[in-house]
Amino acid sequence: MRYNGIIDICEHILALEGISAPDTSSNLVKKVIEKGIITDSPEYLEMIRFRNFIVHRYEKIDLEIIYTIVSKKLPVFRNFIHEIRNS
Repeated sequence: MRYNGIIDICEHILALEGISAPDTSSNLVKKVIEKGIITDSPEYLEMIRFRNFIVHRYEKIDLEIIYTIVSKKLPVFRNFIHEIRNS
């Protein structure tokens, strides 16, 4: 099973709601926010941008910066999981 975190979870939620996925990952998250399933947290969109940066610019990544971001942003993903479980 392919798993990419927030993006896949949001796609799955919209599919269950019978809603086709928007054209971008950011719009995907925004649509789930509009449905009231998760809160309008700017950090969710920051995580999507971070993921896109890693995927498209992986050759220019400073691993120390990645480690710092991942270490500090793990609570954001935990909050996302909590919101999904409680929706």
